[in-house]
Amino acid sequence: MYTPSQPRQGSTELTQSELMEAIARRFYFDDVSKMQIGNEFGISRFRVARLLEKARAIGMVRIEISNVGVNIDELAQLLARHLHLDHVCLVEANRNVVTERDTLARQAAKYLSTNIRPNDRIGFSWGRTLMPIARYLGPLPPSEFVQITGVIGDDPSKSPITLIGQISQQSGVEGRMLIAPLFSSSAETAKVQRKEPAVARVLELFDDIDIAVLSVGAWDSRVTQLEQVLPQSDIEVLDQRGAVADSTGVFFDADGNYLNLSLNDRRISITVEQILKVPNVLMVAGGTQKTEAIHAVCRSGIPTALVTTAEVAQELLSLPAISKGKYR
Repeated sequence: MYTPSQPRQGSTELTQSELMEAIARRFYFDDVSKMQIGNEFGISRFRVARLLEKARAIGMVRIEISNVGVNIDELAQLLARHLHLDHVCLVEANRNVVTERDTLARQAAKYLSTNIRPNDRIGFSWGRTLMPIARYLGPLPPSEFVQITGVIGDDPSKSPITLIGQISQQSGVEGRMLIAPLFSSSAETAKVQRKEPAVARVLELFDDIDIAVLSVGAWDSRVTQLEQVLPQSDIEVLDQRGAVADSTGVFFDADGNYLNLSLNDRRISITVEQILKVPNVLMVAGGTQKTEAIHAVCRSGIPTALVTTAEVAQELLSLPAISKGKYR
């Protein structure tokens, strides 16, 4: 266990600055998880995450890549090898999150335009980063775009149904929409919904996807849309089980393990087994708060390609290299 420097005379507790330094040393030098650090210092792992983020913001922690002069293409190649991916596309980070998502979406659209072949079936997840992709997809070869997750909330601007509809109209391809919630109220309700003819027809398509496009949520730092739709009982279980990332409604811990949870019985989306059969899985995500979530999903072996920012790439290179995915 890390022993911090002696507290100031007369003080029985560390100041916030001393606590921040001690936590940063444990995390970056000793490679200790946020959960373990929280247990050592008697605080939540969410406070650990906030303190680490503040340590970077004030300059207490600076992450640098030793390969001085590496350009963005070389950085992408380094990251692809580091994460055991077939391909990485990088864009410059932007402090305006809307602009950054737009830039990521443009790069993802470019990747798809290059890789889609005639008669391919493309599975699309949901997420704010994926929504602008439709804007940048021009005419495509005859292909089929399939919604591979149910719907979250009631905002059409963030709905995968809207996304598939826009792509279908703008790119002249066929669209298949999954008219169901991502999480049903109960396992019994989800079972009934899966048997609905319109839903069942779409679910059957998941066994034969050529390219899948996924977004990533950072459960550990709560940069995710799922927290607002899950009951408190599920949230507590996810925290206890060490959930770090979510993608397509599937949750992963920091080691890339798929979490086997009761809420999975209520999920209506592509399964882990089905996504692992997809030969080309593109993950699109930016923002340094998602760094560990991206790393966790990469450790699972699910993604084969990644679109992210150069800033996130630098942080990912400071995390352990991946030699082989957990499942693929």
